[in-house]
Amino acid sequence: MYMQWLIWLIAFLLWTLPTGYIVVAIVKGENIQKVGSGNIGSTNVGRVAGKRAALFTQAIDIGKGALATIIAMLWNQAHPTPYLVEIAALLVILGHNYTPFLCFRGGKGVNTTGGAFLPLFPWAVGLAFVVHLTVRKITGIVSLSSILAGVTIIISTLWIYGWSSRVAALIIAFVFVFWRHKDNINRLVHGEEAHERK
Repeated sequence: MYMQWLIWLIAFLLWTLPTGYIVVAIVKGENIQKVGSGNIGSTNVGRVAGKRAALFTQAIDIGKGALATIIAMLWNQAHPTPYLVEIAALLVILGHNYTPFLCFRGGKGVNTTGGAFLPLFPWAVGLAFVVHLTVRKITGIVSLSSILAGVTIIISTLWIYGWSSRVAALIIAFVFVFWRHKDNINRLVHGEEAHERK
């Protein structure tokens, strides 16, 4: 019982470290919350500190999501605990999006959410990643590619893996991602969303 709570605590606290904020502070000596869009995610890191910094941030954010889920999965194999993995996955996303290190202002959770469910649904996450890259390449709109990737992973997970409590957790996570993108969705509807430079 205590280990269950420890895993959940690790999932929330350890992964609250704001990767993008730290990377930009080291590379550029700036507060990323005061430049670009103000978001600490890899997209804004790329605008402020360049492509390498963005890729590094993306890799760490994906990795911390995956690691939290893997730790929970390994413990759950030896000590089956209802909803241990699902809650761990959701907590790492929550910790990333509302990090206490930045007054509970974090990222939008796309990379960390993908990472958290990668060990559970690798084929669906892989397909969503391809959709993300393709839409981003064609349109140059990061938010649109992220939203469509989210829709893709939900549909493909249901199709490939069927319904389960873990799929329910994934849907909850991506509804949260969509909520975090509500301003982007509003700008998309009105044709005002920013494009990446080609």
